[in-house]
Amino acid sequence: MDVTHLFSGWKWKAVCLAAIVVASAIPARAADIHLRPTSTVSGTLVKLGDVADIASNDVRETNALAEVVLGPAPAAGNSQRLDLSTIRNHLAARGVNMATTTITGSNQTLVTSAGGILQTSAFTVERPVNERTQFTQQQRAEKLVSEAIRSYLGRVEPKLGRYTIAVQIERDDIPLLIAGAGNGYQVAGGQAPWDQPQQFRLRTLDRNNAVREVNVMARLAPHPYVLGMRHMVPKGQIIQAGDLAWRQSDNLEGAFTKAQDLIGRETNRALRENEVVRQDDVRTVPLVRSNEIVTVVARVAGIEVKRAMKARSDGAAGETVTLTTLDGKQTLVARVTGFHEAETIGAETGATANVQDQSGRIQFIPRPAKSFNQ
Repeated sequence: MDVTHLFSGWKWKAVCLAAIVVASAIPARAADIHLRPTSTVSGTLVKLGDVADIASNDVRETNALAEVVLGPAPAAGNSQRLDLSTIRNHLAARGVNMATTTITGSNQTLVTSAGGILQTSAFTVERPVNERTQFTQQQRAEKLVSEAIRSYLGRVEPKLGRYTIAVQIERDDIPLLIAGAGNGYQVAGGQAPWDQPQQFRLRTLDRNNAVREVNVMARLAPHPYVLGMRHMVPKGQIIQAGDLAWRQSDNLEGAFTKAQDLIGRETNRALRENEVVRQDDVRTVPLVRSNEIVTVVARVAGIEVKRAMKARSDGAAGETVTLTTLDGKQTLVARVTGFHEAETIGAETGATANVQDQSGRIQFIPRPAKSFNQ
């Protein structure tokens, strides 16, 4: 309707060696990963391509992501569940930029193995399990070594905070490291900067109680810092600077990395101490709420006219709301500019129309705009 007429009458954990090799080939570009609710694998390993549909502008990236190993496949005829958090941690540990990677679909996938046994109409043949056994041993060794390095760094470099660690172990060293787990490891090495490749020395006893030393390469990926709660904040409270503190998180989806984007928003639910705040946890504070009286401003040809109207919807700063005249006969849409204030949209386009003030006694007749030739 004519506004002027109205105013005349508002998205590195412990990993395996094979996966580290694959990760080095993954470029840091955006990719969309859609997790399927159920998956069937025929091999001895579960890869990302087995459980998800992957879309990317780079074919090499798509292929590299599809080859990321998520773990050993379940035994023949059995099933296991992989949840979204586990998959996300695997990808982050392998160097995938989770800030540019979107994961959608199911929150978990049920993986069923059809590959442990080959079935035909006449006979059943058991597949070799050497590959699965080797991978399981390697995974166990990597877990033992990662825990030992974490314990060591916790003593010598406690300020590191939270991080993902990926280790690379030579295949020939795996039996020694597994055998020495009972006696423990003596760890040394590593130095700042910690985000660079690190070399650690692990000493342990072999089966003959002889001291042996193993060199292990590792990469530490510190968890990024995002905004979390310094203390508990109830639902409906406006977040202030004093409510916030930096917290490390391996999940950047929906998290805030700039305080100015979060301060002044209203909580949608109670937030616990140390909890990371995400987009769904807060909302922009409405400056205009439904059924409130709002001062609406129309600016026409340099003339400002105000009128009281009634809001029919909520709106934060910059958002649009529906307004009606106090008698309910006319409606318009205006943009929220302040507390109980709004400005008509496109008011400047009505410069040739007559505008009256609220009393109806004063009439402003703007002059026609001059052309450039005058």
